[in-house]
Amino acid sequence: PDPRSAVGITADRHVILFVADGRQPELSLGLSLPELAVVLRSIGCVDAMNLDGGGSSQLATPSGFINSPSELRPVPTILAVTRE
Repeated sequence: PDPRSAVGITADRHVILFVADGRQPELSLGLSLPELAVVLRSIGCVDAMNLDGGGSSQLATPSGFINSPSELRPVPTILAVTRE
């Protein structure tokens, strides 16, 4: 299993942004793709897409990062959610 990033949508059209840490036995082992699907369904997603995961996967909010990536390196690609 590996760190994963995903985006999903619920039946009532709420967007779910999901990051699972991994490769850190003391914190998180990560998820396989089938495990990711099970988790996303369990939190109500009816459709979802696996994004580019890996050790640099991070989820940030205005108050800071909320997960613990297994690699400390720059992330060249982001999915940003902003207000119009």
